[in-house]
Amino acid sequence: MIEILLITALKCIAIYFLVLLCLRILGKRSLAEISPIDLVFILLIGSVLGQQLPEENKFISALVSIIALAAVNYLLTRGIYKHKALRKIIEGEPVILIRNGKLYKNHMEREKITQEHLVEAARHKGVKELEDVELAILETDGKISIIKLN
Repeated sequence: MIEILLITALKCIAIYFLVLLCLRILGKRSLAEISPIDLVFILLIGSVLGQQLPEENKFISALVSIIALAAVNYLLTRGIYKHKALRKIIEGEPVILIRNGKLYKNHMEREKITQEHLVEAARHKGVKELEDVELAILETDGKISIIKLN
């Protein structure tokens, strides 16, 4: 029984890190804007995780899974807070998209940010033209920060 619960906990932890890796691969934009595709992905992961629970002692297995995931989440959160290197690996770094009105197209392509996304973010800050942007940064949470040229 304990062996089954341990295997269940380890499977959950492995899936946790796999999902974390997938979210990093999807990019920062996906974190700020959950699209229908992302929502289906997240729901299916929950379904797959549920299928990993053994039939006998399903309730206890679910509790062990939840506790294991909560523990990993807590430890990662603490680690990110205390260690800059781990924060960089898990959350990434801000990315400059525009500097002094010049688009950094290679950064935009890598982060899957279109010019339309930038125009929309600039509009939200009251900037009409991208040439009037001093700095546009894709933050680690997926939001775009805009600073106007003076």
